Amino acid sequence: KGSTGLSGSFSVDYFSASGPRSVSFDETAQRLSAKLSEMSTVGRVYVTRDCYPNCNSGGWGHVAVLNNDDDDDEDDDITTGGYEWKIYFLDNPGIHNDGVTFPPGSGSVDSPSIDFTSLGGTLAQVDSSSVVEGSIPLTGTFQLEIDGEQSVPIPYAADSTSLEHAVMDLSNTGRVSVETREHAMKVIPNVLVDVELDGSVLAVQEDSDDVRNLLAPGDKFRVGGSGRSPGGEPDGAVEIGTASLVANSPVLTNTALFDQEVNVGEQLRIRGNVYDVVRNSVEVQAISVSRIAGQADDYFYQIEVTIDGVTETTACLMFDASSVDVEQAVADLSFFEEGDVIVSKSDTTTGALGDAHIYRLYFVGANLLANMDQVVVQDCASGLPPGIDNTNSHVAVRSLIEGGYVEHQRIVLSSDSGSTASVPAYQVTVYDEDLNSVTSPCIEWG
Repeated sequence: KGSTGLSGSFSVDYFSASGPRSVSFDETAQRLSAKLSEMSTVGRVYVTRDCYPNCNSGGWGHVAVLNNDDDDDEDDDITTGGYEWKIYFLDNPGIHNDGVTFPPGSGSVDSPSIDFTSLGGTLAQVDSSSVVEGSIPLTGTFQLEIDGEQSVPIPYAADSTSLEHAVMDLSNTGRVSVETREHAMKVIPNVLVDVELDGSVLAVQEDSDDVRNLLAPGDKFRVGGSGRSPGGEPDGAVEIGTASLVANSPVLTNTALFDQEVNVGEQLRIRGNVYDVVRNSVEVQAISVSRIAGQADDYFYQIEVTIDGVTETTACLMFDASSVDVEQAVADLSFFEEGDVIVSKSDTTTGALGDAHIYRLYFVGANLLANMDQVVVQDCASGLPPGIDNTNSHVAVRSLIEGGYVEHQRIVLSSDSGSTASVPAYQVTVYDEDLNSVTSPCIEWG
């Protein structure tokens, strides 16, 4: 005769002011997570539910369990089976700025109070145990010492302004500037991700651990770079080359990279200062494509490219063309060699009006590092499918980043004597190659 199956419920209390929560014997992981998150003593959690002890024993998997209880001896081996919930505490209440511990998920959580008097079944019971204790959260203060003089205690979560004041209060320092950045050096184990060019979604590789039990929504993490190592960079940066930088100039010169591309939008650290890359000689243009809701995928547009006065047109492309489709269509033009143009596509868009597909064209070929003519998008030469016109479907293009090298000119103001004031002082006139000019409004001195 089999044992009596589980039924009923039990209560769990993490000593919240609102009291315990009732948990069904087969509560889903999502429901238990929601109930625990209602408690003021619990932050964000991620919960999993599994067979106990596994899905091939303890009565699971249609596998019979031997009955060893043949003489009512309490010492007989009894095979137990049921459910096991694992609770990952991703955010815990604490004293950091957001009312949680720092780093996220640090701190230990006391075992809950459990009442299983309403749980039915043969020898039914509920046990809890800690699988991994949380690390000790950051608290307290620190001090800086400069040439033997110590600062006042500085809270561990101080912002850059507070740190500036603490250093400038020392008698042996002058004016200082402090920048604060996120420090992400702890490697997340057994998690590898892939991301497409310009992608907004990270794809977790198949053999990786479940990232949901390691990160909570809103947590920040770094992808790429280096981890913590002896002699490594303190922020995980990787040395990519050398360059010269002149004070007050936005242009790097004498650049020598170690087989590393530098893309617009990335950041470079040079002698402790961090700079945003805004141009790298590569022309970038964007094409947006959208259509009215309910319109099936169909051929819609083609791309016209002009280089050195010569114009060619691609094959016709569909509304939902992939980045590979667009890249291949452009690459088939006689201007380009393989790899001269790279195309990315937005990865979360539907292509409907208001949610257009965005394609970015990167002209990376060695012969294309110049200010390119903007491509032209036009209706397919064969005509548009029935029901499609420019009132319900749209395609447009614009240049995001001009290619070629940056001309850098400098204006120096000086006064031989006397004093200066912020008064209108000069104008700047810029001429193009046809001697057309544009003159700025009057600019104040200084």
